[in-house]
Amino acid sequence: FHAYAEPGSYMVTLYLESDNGCDSDTAFEVIADPNPIAGFDFGNVCDGLPMPFNETSTVPLPGVLQLSDWDMGNLTTLNDTVLNAYDYSTFGPYNVSLAVVTQHGCTDVISELVNVHPVPTAEFAFTNVCEDDLANFNDLSSVATGVIENWDWIFGNSDLFNGQSPGPQSYPADDLYPISLTVTSDSGCVNIALDTIEIYPVPIANFSFDSACFPIGIQFSDLSDQNGAYPITQFSWSFSDGQVSIASSPLISFDEFGAYSATLLVTNEWGCKGDSMIGDALVHPLPVSEFDANFGHC
Repeated sequence: FHAYAEPGSYMVTLYLESDNGCDSDTAFEVIADPNPIAGFDFGNVCDGLPMPFNETSTVPLPGVLQLSDWDMGNLTTLNDTVLNAYDYSTFGPYNVSLAVVTQHGCTDVISELVNVHPVPTAEFAFTNVCEDDLANFNDLSSVATGVIENWDWIFGNSDLFNGQSPGPQSYPADDLYPISLTVTSDSGCVNIALDTIEIYPVPIANFSFDSACFPIGIQFSDLSDQNGAYPITQFSWSFSDGQVSIASSPLISFDEFGAYSATLLVTNEWGCKGDSMIGDALVHPLPVSEFDANFGHC
């Protein structure tokens, strides 16, 4: 066995000599065919995207490469294939092997570890609020391997925030506001979550009342505006003499004449509250009838 350091044509001479001193020789040509060098480039990608491959295998002349055989590392083989890209069904590391062969049967194999990175799951939680309250947003995003490195929030109220934990957000009026959170992993994979927050209207409390002579009750009449699509569902009255009522328009009797103020708190079906204080309802005293009983007579 003899290994040639370089491919090429070599003359081999065989010399023979018998035990009687007779000798002979013969010469013949040996062709050392060139070995191929297998190689390929690739780009690590995020899950859901095709992984690019670029074969860089070579062989010195007069060798000629035949079509290549690929082992994709997921129990899939691609024989006699020119591979430009490959779609993996899920993220993970894959040991990819490339086998090349020349027209003379000379071979080479190379293996490379390629990575399909997981796409992060963008997720956040919040609660719809009344227009005079602040809204809080909590990041719930995750990624199967690696870490999330960047969070970009858009709140729909002209405010932006970069980071995992934004501060409370205020909104100028009751309405629907689009919210988005874009997260990026340490592998550069990106995902976005979209949602809509509803800012509920606050009802506007208002009422009227009349005056009465003691001991007649005073009628308080609700004039509140629900200020949007959601009806007022609760009424809570309190009066300066300590009385309370949950009627929408209560009739209140006071223990004595005087001036009494009232506060009305109204609540809509989402718990948004509006209050109003108006004073004073007047309970007038009754006049006192007096006369002189000393009548003149004949």
